[in-house]
Parts: sequence; C-alpha cells; structure tokens
Amino acid sequence: SQLPHGDLVEILLRASPHKRALWNASLVENHVSLLKDQPEAIKNAVRLLKWWRNQVLHRCFASLKMCSFLLELLVLDAANGSAAQELEFFDLFLQLLRSLAGWRTLRVVWSWGDLLGSGRLRIRDTCPVVLDPVNPTNNVARSLTEWQKVGDVARKTLEYLRSSDSEVHSLPPE
Repeated sequence: SQLPHGDLVEILLRASPHKRALWNASLVENHVSLLKDQPEAIKNAVRLLKWWRNQVLHRCFASLKMCSFLLELLVLDAANGSAAQELEFFDLFLQLLRSLAGWRTLRVVWSWGDLLGSGRLRIRDTCPVVLDPVNPTNNVARSLTEWQKVGDVARKTLEYLRSSDSEVHSLPPE
C-alpha cells in the first residue's frame, strides 16, 4: 500500500538529510508525472530552455551543471501564472530568462508557502528557492551553485534578443 502524501511529508521533515535522500527514488514517478499531461506549449518551453542551457549557457561555461528537473520546475512555475496559460512557448521562454536573470529573488514554493514560513524547512531566508512540488525538503535550486553565471547569461540573451543585431527575433524594450 502507498503512504499518504501528508504522512510522507511529515516523515521527510523529521528525517536526516541522509535518510531523506533515500526517499528520493520513490518520488521519481511523481516527478515524471508533473510534465506528462502538460500542454504542448509548456513542453516546448522546456525543450527551448534545455536547448538554451546546452547551446548557449554551456558555450559560455562548459563545466556549469544545471539539472533538467530544475529547468522543468521553473517552466511549470512560470506556466502556473494566470496569464501564462495563454502564452506561446517563446513568450514563456522569455519569462523564464527574466526569472533566471533575477535569480536573487527567485522563490518557487508551490503549496509549501506556509510550511516555509513556519521555519520547519530551515530555508526561510535562502534565495533562490525552488522547492520540489512533491518533497518540500528538497530545495532544487541548491543543485546549481553558479546562479550568478546563469543570471548573467540569461540577461545577455535577453539583451541580444532585444537588440537590432538579432536576426531571429526582436523584442520590444521592457
């Protein structure tokens, strides 16, 4: 039988970091299902963001590691906004670049806001925060240690897309 999610969250909150890591494998199915039934625009935004990571970010910083799960969560968060449901995937991509450029204030907490505010997660004053929607003890943002570099490349990408040098797409100034 499967453990109710609320009980699992309590176990994770009380467990040591080592024991929490042991639970991660059991949550993979839940993570896969997060994107499975999303609209094509969201899936395309994920693909474009991963392409940007592989073709742009890695050309600037070859050793930089930015996990796919983090990118997927950022796309899902951007798509959760009320107006984002109607965005084209390229507009969603631009919104994501803006979020990455403003990484110092990035906070993705899903339904865990009260838990975060209570201090039980012990990450209240940390930024960036990108909580796992299945496991609130997992700040996925910690998987990336070089946020400054990512933010700089995201900002430069946006500047390039706004410039007259961009042949592919030109953006209106903000």
